[in-house]
Amino acid sequence: MTSIVYQQQLRHLIRAMSMPNREASAGQSLASGSTPARVKMFVDGNLEKRREKLETQLLFVADAFEGFDRFTVDFIRAEPLATFGSAVSDGEAMLRWLPTATDLSPIQRDYITCQRARHTIEEIARENRIAYVRFQELSSIVDQFLPQLGNDDRLRILLNPTRTWSRFETSELLDGKVPPPSNVLFFATRGDVATAALELEGQALLNELVDYQPCTLAEWASVSTGADRDELLAFCRDLAEMGLVAIG
Repeated sequence: MTSIVYQQQLRHLIRAMSMPNREASAGQSLASGSTPARVKMFVDGNLEKRREKLETQLLFVADAFEGFDRFTVDFIRAEPLATFGSAVSDGEAMLRWLPTATDLSPIQRDYITCQRARHTIEEIARENRIAYVRFQELSSIVDQFLPQLGNDDRLRILLNPTRTWSRFETSELLDGKVPPPSNVLFFATRGDVATAALELEGQALLNELVDYQPCTLAEWASVSTGADRDELLAFCRDLAEMGLVAIG
């Protein structure tokens, strides 16, 4: 048997066993003595595990839907599990699929947006693990340096590298301080994912910091068009308390 034929058989079996009611198709490639019934038992077990993982991962999103388990079953029937796919990648695939399967309300879209942003943070942390760990280490001792930030121009301000912006259409997941629609910053902190809904002035200052960091307070104040040194210092303190900046 050539390697090409073998690879084709493997792809056929993988696809067959990732979909419900495909034991008849897989049965065409079974060895002597094996039966489609045994394949069905194996496939059913895998599909149940897949359903349980999806429901566990998307528990947050499920709160915005009535009968979310029906959508989970429909997704599994419609979309095979990607080769080497993980629970996170499968959940992300379902979140991309949901808008094609039903008309979503604005609140449902916000729940999906929130969950997808969390997935993005997890992916950023995995892909840039060194930067993620280094920042978390500095953030854990920020209280030691923060009182000195206004007087010691050697200290540099570092922005959390594990972050992403999303946008909420409604006030459902906002704290009431910022009216919808609103840009929301998701970021990693202390092993979790946190959010910050900043007012427009805060968003503008944060965008400045993106361009200039790592920088000292004096360096930032010398180029900032949105705030003076004292205002930037107060802003840094707020960001440090949230876990968005570290001092080093």
